Amino acid sequence: MLDDLLFRLRAYSQGVRTKGGFSDLELFLARLKQNSDFDPHAAEQALAELVSYDEAKNEDFSMGIVLIAEKLGCHGATYRDALERRLFGSDAPLSPRSQFELVSDFILCGGDFGPQQLNDLSLLRTELPELWIDLALDAYPLDVVGLTKAVTGLFDAPSIQINWKVLKPRYLKLVGSIGSKLFNKFALTVSQSLTNGDQADFLNWVNERRGSQLEPTLQIAASVTSVLHPIPRDDIDFLTKRPCLAESVVEQVPVAA
Repeated sequence: MLDDLLFRLRAYSQGVRTKGGFSDLELFLARLKQNSDFDPHAAEQALAELVSYDEAKNEDFSMGIVLIAEKLGCHGATYRDALERRLFGSDAPLSPRSQFELVSDFILCGGDFGPQQLNDLSLLRTELPELWIDLALDAYPLDVVGLTKAVTGLFDAPSIQINWKVLKPRYLKLVGSIGSKLFNKFALTVSQSLTNGDQADFLNWVNERRGSQLEPTLQIAASVTSVLHPIPRDDIDFLTKRPCLAESVVEQVPVAA
């Protein structure tokens, strides 16, 4: 089974399709699943082998692996352990999209995925931060503070190119993870990591979605304090010891007797 899958997976990753727009891999999986002697255990063993291939570093190959697991319904411990070894126990490189695809399947298999594993995905965080947010929702299922710090950390990082609008299609997932009661606080915290213009646009969008009245916090630049030069002691003595200015004298006009 491994050889049959590998041959078709390589063609799939190269974009080879039939006249009907399907890949030979998809057609093979459909026939395989319908076969009366289909062996799920053998299929999962084959998946575990495919994950270890160097080609899994390429996103199309890894997406094909995920497709095989989905079509054959193979999300067991053998496949899960192979994913964990490749993702977090190996120095073999993976493209950012490959990281996302394989981690998503690792979570689907019931793998232990938390903040430590999320932080290991540094390439995904830098190159595809919006997909990193999707995984952060799984890494912080009951930790609103941790999730908030993770999201605001993306907007605060000068080396990461990300726009607040990536949160729009993830609104329902964010509310589900954070909770409706705490979402406004989350939104205000996120807004403070944005520039003034983006901050207003973001909160306007939140207000439209929720009927809230959140207002942006003005970001006042730190004022520059001038350094006062010390006054020489002689000048101080001169100013303090100098007699007061003479008062004006009003001329007395004699009164006629």
